[in-house]
Amino acid sequence: MKHIIYLFWLVLLGFSACETIVDVDIPKEDSRLEVNSFKGIDAPVSAEESQSKFVHSNEPLREVFDAEVVLLEDGQIVATLEEFPINSDIITTPSGPYATDFVPSAGREYTLRVSKSGFDPVEATTLIAPPTPIANLRYDTIPAVFEEFDSTGNVTLVERPSLNQVWLGIDDPGGEENFYEVLVQRYRTSFSFKEDDDGNFIITDTFRILAPVPLVSNDPIVDDNNDFFEGEEEAFTSGAFMFSDEIFNGQLYTFNFRLDQFFGFVPEEESEYFITLRTLSEAQYRYILSVDLQRENQDNPFAEPVPVFNNVEGGYGIFAGYSADIDTVVIE
Repeated sequence: MKHIIYLFWLVLLGFSACETIVDVDIPKEDSRLEVNSFKGIDAPVSAEESQSKFVHSNEPLREVFDAEVVLLEDGQIVATLEEFPINSDIITTPSGPYATDFVPSAGREYTLRVSKSGFDPVEATTLIAPPTPIANLRYDTIPAVFEEFDSTGNVTLVERPSLNQVWLGIDDPGGEENFYEVLVQRYRTSFSFKEDDDGNFIITDTFRILAPVPLVSNDPIVDDNNDFFEGEEEAFTSGAFMFSDEIFNGQLYTFNFRLDQFFGFVPEEESEYFITLRTLSEAQYRYILSVDLQRENQDNPFAEPVPVFNNVEGGYGIFAGYSADIDTVVIE
């Protein structure tokens, strides 16, 4: 028996000693233009332009200046995107992103063409689907405790009703594949402070930001369309939920979620919530899913590489659009 054990260890040592190191020569391709633009029908078109880098390079992405960026609607040029200058008396170099005051419309096809000396021209096309209306909306409220600041920065706890559970009806068109995103926004009050000679903090400025509210849901549609969360017992928390109509194509589906927004929001006498149902293009849906999955796997040495979805011909990046239906809920 001892001879067999010794032989076993000799075999293992033999395998461990037979290590082959293979140097893989990764070809270095020419730098290409990268385009990133997500546009809805409620805002002017803008885009970020940069250039790709070698896969092993640690250099940051470099912006592209002096490019020609043209927007087409249904094959016809409708706008030229200009570089956004920095408003400064010292810095006058254009910095991007490229922008125009043209606002896209639902049901139209848009193409973004980018050309720059020293690079191959690139283009990307997206179709902005008509918005899917919110069929119905139900909700309930709960009392919530918020932090309220006075003019000296002192905090007082106040109790006000807050939006809680939401049931959002989606009347999905039949005979086609659709992709959706559900998000809730409300105005968030922020402050700028300064310290006086006595060490007291005084508010110097107040401003409001339309910010997403964290959402929580254990609706089956979340598990079915977010495979990397499958098997978790806890509800999935996110700033928005994205899913396809695969399991309810052509039917009325009620998506259920609740809000988890108590921290960091100052209550108003009237508290407005903007509940949005976005109809995404397939390109945007696939791009966001691939980016999320890549982030989930980036620290896992055993995970397979996840390529990020790309719809830019001749280059890299994403050009996608969406439409939206918005319902406003006021909690007094």
